[in-house]
Amino acid sequence: MDVLAYAKLNLSLLVGAMQRDGYHPVDSLIQTIDLADRVTVDPLSTSEVVARNSLGIPASEDLGAAAARAVLAEAGSSMGVRVSIDKTIPVGAGLGGGSSDAAAVLVATNSLLDTPLPSQDLHRLGASLGADVPLFLTGGLLRATGRGETIHPSASIRSETFVVIAPRVHCDTALVYRRFDEMPSCRSDVPSSSRPELARNDLEPAAHDLYPDLIPIAAATRSMVSEAGALFAGMSGSGSSYFAAFRTTEQARQARSSLAALLPDARLFLAHATPVGHEIGGRR
Repeated sequence: MDVLAYAKLNLSLLVGAMQRDGYHPVDSLIQTIDLADRVTVDPLSTSEVVARNSLGIPASEDLGAAAARAVLAEAGSSMGVRVSIDKTIPVGAGLGGGSSDAAAVLVATNSLLDTPLPSQDLHRLGASLGADVPLFLTGGLLRATGRGETIHPSASIRSETFVVIAPRVHCDTALVYRRFDEMPSCRSDVPSSSRPELARNDLEPAAHDLYPDLIPIAAATRSMVSEAGALFAGMSGSGSSYFAAFRTTEQARQARSSLAALLPDARLFLAHATPVGHEIGGRR
């Protein structure tokens, strides 16, 4: 079974102080986009889980393999599966590729069972794998609160075309949060009573402090607001990717050309909003 696992953009991200449980409360407006990895899950005649991904990550560390094992264990199934993940979503970029892959594997493995698990069980398993995994089981435009696992879907999706800038810098999420904890002035009051403003990201100062090469990328991306008609621009997740949102695809194409000249080492993508976090049998 083939599944497209879509990326996400944090259009805004408020982060509060670390709680006693070691987690940070967040309030984030998130949109899934059509930048995608391809995930394939096939049944095996044995009971093992075999995993392969285009990054060469060992099966013992592969979140997709962990997702398959979680579903099979929950269902009490002796079935085995082969999980293959072909990556397009840049890693260490705040685009949620690993979490999206895990969600796609949860869905695909579950669909192969004689008696599939109910959706609430998949969401619970997803949350145990990572705070971002449940959002890809839903997808679309949504607001994530709590640790990020509490999802509030919207009936609509964003209409903009996004230019996504993925530099060669890979951000370590744990390190960014650790530096964030050392910078108390960056924290927000979470939960928030109002929707966070677009392009605000409380983790950005910490990411810039750890990875100063991001600073000119941020400046080039935000220059698209004044110079190329972008509606808003910001950083996604804990970095390292940036995005600029445009009213039309033609504006976005022109801005991508401008940014490619300014940032020759970065990967640039045009992306549109998706109403779902994954698509079974989808084509890119």
